[in-house]
Amino acid sequence: MKLRITCIALIFLLCRAATAKSEVIYAVNCGGPKYYSEVEDILYLEDNGYNGGIDTDSGKNLSPFPYVEDDVVYRTERYTMEKSLQYMIKLEKLKPGKFTIVLKFSEVHFREVGRKTFSISIGNVLFKQKLDIFKEVGYGVPLEEYIECEYDGNKITLDGTEVTQGFSKDEMLLIVALFKQEDNPKINAIVVYQNSISQVPKIERPQPIISIEEVLLRINKEGQKPNIIDNPIYIINEPAINKIDLSIIESIINISTTIPGLITLTIFTVGILRISMIILNTK
Repeated sequence: MKLRITCIALIFLLCRAATAKSEVIYAVNCGGPKYYSEVEDILYLEDNGYNGGIDTDSGKNLSPFPYVEDDVVYRTERYTMEKSLQYMIKLEKLKPGKFTIVLKFSEVHFREVGRKTFSISIGNVLFKQKLDIFKEVGYGVPLEEYIECEYDGNKITLDGTEVTQGFSKDEMLLIVALFKQEDNPKINAIVVYQNSISQVPKIERPQPIISIEEVLLRINKEGQKPNIIDNPIYIINEPAINKIDLSIIESIINISTTIPGLITLTIFTVGILRISMIILNTK
């Protein structure tokens, strides 16, 4: 009986964890129109709150973008040829506690490291220096920067540092600023979650297995180092030539490492126990 209750409680907790939902309190489609993403369940406002710059839809030529189910916000962007691009984000729905600002980017012009770099600040607090989108993820690939802040009902802090400029408590407006270093700062979208960074949905991309340079060095019998940019290769699926024979025990262990597999395994176990009890009771 205790085992049965434990299994039911486990299933409930797993289902609850799987359906936990992040709370979006602000979202804007930079350089684009109002848009509701059914995949993300986010209503992006029409581009607003910026201090200048130019909007463009040059990203549409690269659609569909990898690693995202809905790439609409990556098709448009706002950039500036001035020293900085600033957005005033409205936080009237913000409650005391941790919140996370997600900045969405994609490099759709340059295919070289160092061609476009800029810094990011929240108000007067620096978050990142010399962000290079291409260096981080490559050409035509979505990138998200996650900025966890905290609001105590009076002030906003980032990594323990108070935002003393660029935040208006009366109007609940916060400035997100991109400062030019190389070429033009740009951004595709901004989303604010009333959640800590660990509770915010993130882009799932495969981990780099081996670099292009390493692959070519292995192929090159003379051992000459090829002159290429060190971009990682992402292996999405297991190669077809890799056939792995697993035992029943190994298969069960593999299944139990995923939430859906664990739920299925738990239900199956409970079913077996119930059948066993019925058989025992009939004897």
